[in-house]
Amino acid sequence: MPESKEFPISIGAVEAQWDEKNENYTVDISFNRGGSAEYVMDEDQLSDFESNPTGKYYNSNIRLS
Repeated sequence: MPESKEFPISIGAVEAQWDEKNENYTVDISFNRGGSAEYVMDEDQLSDFESNPTGKYYNSNIRLS
């Protein structure tokens, strides 16, 4: 399992750190317009987000979940 991942999204940037104890990622999103948010995601959720790095995907599948 990768310890960390970073990738750009249309509305900012993502930094994810693997939490070995809980077997999930702590995901920090820094938004282009300021501010940030933190989420916990499993490997599949993070992979889906990395494959769909859009604001629409974020709003539909991450922010509202």
